[in-house]
Amino acid sequence: MKTLVLCDFDGTLIKKDSFPLFIKFHCGILKLFLGYFLFSPIIILYYLNLLDGETLKKKMFNFYFKNLKQEDLEKLGEQFCNQVLLKDTLINNALLTQLENFKKEGAEICIVSASINIWIRPFAFNFNYDHLCTELKYNNSIYQGEFLTKNCNNIEKKHRVLKHYNLDLYKDIIVFGDSNGDKYLMELGTVKNWIKF
Repeated sequence: MKTLVLCDFDGTLIKKDSFPLFIKFHCGILKLFLGYFLFSPIIILYYLNLLDGETLKKKMFNFYFKNLKQEDLEKLGEQFCNQVLLKDTLINNALLTQLENFKKEGAEICIVSASINIWIRPFAFNFNYDHLCTELKYNNSIYQGEFLTKNCNNIEKKHRVLKHYNLDLYKDIIVFGDSNGDKYLMELGTVKNWIKF
């Protein structure tokens, strides 16, 4: 029987949160800070557990990227992946080496992330990994501020894995995560690895 490796992205496979990095990459640091200033009241509500992460992420992504074409967003995601995410200093190279060793042994590797598909997909493709993440919704190939899927965090991570994989086919399920948002993903693991920098 095979081994399945489920790996969180932000703070686990890479050392930082990719969401603000992507905003900075596309919009610049001034617009990044402007958005965070304008959304500071609801960001506070989020950290007080009075607002869910999906609502916050939609509002912020809408502010920065609404009305952009799908092809332009996907191109931006690829550029961001190649120019920022794949930098040696940002990747958790020790973990990446582990994942590559698992892959050589025949394991299936899946990145399970709340981050957005436009940069998770090219990152995963670069290493021939599978991915489950938050996906953008387009109307006539234009982004209008909605997600095609639920925000892939907390219990949704577990739901997405169970929907995508028949876990009875795997002898071992190895999970890597770093935060409270991975606790339900960890429930699926026969081996659980908490990553701390």
